[in-house]
Amino acid sequence: MKRGWILLLPVLVFLFVARNPLFGATDLVVLEKEVVRQGEIFQVSVISSRVIERCSVRYRDNEVLLKTEGRRAKGFFGFDLAEKPGEKVLKVVISRGGTEVTEEKRVRVVDARFPVQRIDGVPDSYVNPDKKSLRRIMEEKKLLDSLWTSSSQDIFWSGNFIPPLEGFQGHGFGRRRVINGQPRSPHTGLDCTAPEGTPVRAVNRGVVRVARDLFFSGNSVVIDHGGGLFSMYFHLKEMFVKEGEVVEKGELIGTVGMTGRATGPHLHFGVRFVNERVDPTGLFR
Repeated sequence: MKRGWILLLPVLVFLFVARNPLFGATDLVVLEKEVVRQGEIFQVSVISSRVIERCSVRYRDNEVLLKTEGRRAKGFFGFDLAEKPGEKVLKVVISRGGTEVTEEKRVRVVDARFPVQRIDGVPDSYVNPDKKSLRRIMEEKKLLDSLWTSSSQDIFWSGNFIPPLEGFQGHGFGRRRVINGQPRSPHTGLDCTAPEGTPVRAVNRGVVRVARDLFFSGNSVVIDHGGGLFSMYFHLKEMFVKEGEVVEKGELIGTVGMTGRATGPHLHFGVRFVNERVDPTGLFR
């Protein structure tokens, strides 16, 4: 009981100050968690005494917009899977009443201790690509790198996020991969094994920014949900959307396949906050 009052006290003080004309504009910033693992998504909520015009979370060069509704703002953030453990400072920037204020919040990032994943039987062309393939890989990397920093300033998503396919149980985020005995980059998404042809749906409303065949990820769809939040759907058998198209939450965008560097039919589902590679699981709580 005593702990409950301690947690409630900041909210009660804020409500008193917000309703008292003797005080100026006030803001309350609440983080879902103050200790998170590398790559873990957490919610950020803001309550203001005035209508919020714009609100964002900034960390280093990355800025993720929160969804604003009247005097409230809400959204998500997460530190990259390779973020060095330790205390971090987030800047929550709030624009209301023609003024901009910055609230600093401290978050401690702890080591996620990602395991090693060994994958054998991958065709050598996907482990040691030839020069022509390497040029293609570099061009596709430039495309994606420029995409992460060019998200729409409009927020398209709303409400809860839904899993991309029925019975979704993803695994493998952050694993340090050794492919055919050779160390490779960590796994930046969740893999979900499913029969080939299983419907894949958009987790929320957004604009399709990529819908094409990529060297490693095969038939790939990337959706921009606005404000720096992206979702990715890789190794698809079929793609039913085109670049530039607006898709709604739950809309069919493709089917499970095994295109690109895949040893069996599955969906690779990923999420990014600008340059932060994060575990998608946190979107579905």
